[in-house]
Amino acid sequence: MAQWQSEPLRRLAGWSLAAYALCVWPANINHMLLDQGSNLACHVPRMFAQPLMIWAALWSSGGIDWPWRRSSAVPV
Repeated sequence: MAQWQSEPLRRLAGWSLAAYALCVWPANINHMLLDQGSNLACHVPRMFAQPLMIWAALWSSGGIDWPWRRSSAVPV
């Protein structure tokens, strides 16, 4: 694997995974609505986890640094 060596490849992978998770989100909402309340123990955590998955893909790939900003200053 070359992801740890290639910054652009790692960022592309993070943005691609985030885009995929964002595109799947409406399908998850539709699936929850079609179940009409049955098995909410499966659907509700997924609805809360989806934005976290998007953030984690972007943060771990270096696409974003929120909420922990990387400081460019060298500590003394």
